[in-house]
Amino acid sequence: WSILPTLSLGIFLILSIFHFSEDWKPKLRTFERLILGASAINLVVFFNTQEVKSIYTSLTNSNNINIIISFQVYMSYLLFIFLAIIIFKNIKSINLLLNIFTILTTAFLLKPLPYFLCYFCLFHSIKNYRDSSKYLDNKNKKFKNKILILNLVFTVILSIFAYTMYLNGSMEEKFLKLIFIGLAALTVPHMLLKLYISIKK
Repeated sequence: WSILPTLSLGIFLILSIFHFSEDWKPKLRTFERLILGASAINLVVFFNTQEVKSIYTSLTNSNNINIIISFQVYMSYLLFIFLAIIIFKNIKSINLLLNIFTILTTAFLLKPLPYFLCYFCLFHSIKNYRDSSKYLDNKNKKFKNKILILNLVFTVILSIFAYTMYLNGSMEEKFLKLIFIGLAALTVPHMLLKLYISIKK
């Protein structure tokens, strides 16, 4: 991220789309899941273009992020069309319709940072924790709780270290980098682990 920040941001956004699309597996087809994953990432850019541009600039220390922003905005027009088709095809699925409605309304109502935190920390992370816990020994609750606590403690320690020793800029810039680059550092291994588990299955 330090050497190629703009490229790293672009790769992380693409990986996030693929990863978030797994939230609707196996309810939807691959293309439909990718539409919802892309909507979770792109629609907040459509509704808050300047705020997201400011965040991207802070994350990359570069003014050359207009290409990414423009691509996400233009892509959003297509996403609205595909979302309408998905809604029409799944009009009887209340749960799916609520998911789409929540993404649309929160992307419109919330600022980018609260939006990403709400989506990632509430909807996505809770669902992933439930799915991942299936692979643990559910009879051994102490073991499961130990894993959860160790992960939380390690994440907090690593975040404090990165904030104080590695990240530069103002407090707000450090906080943004800690959240987004930190999420990238956590999400990529998490994605690879889930891919490995699905292959082993």
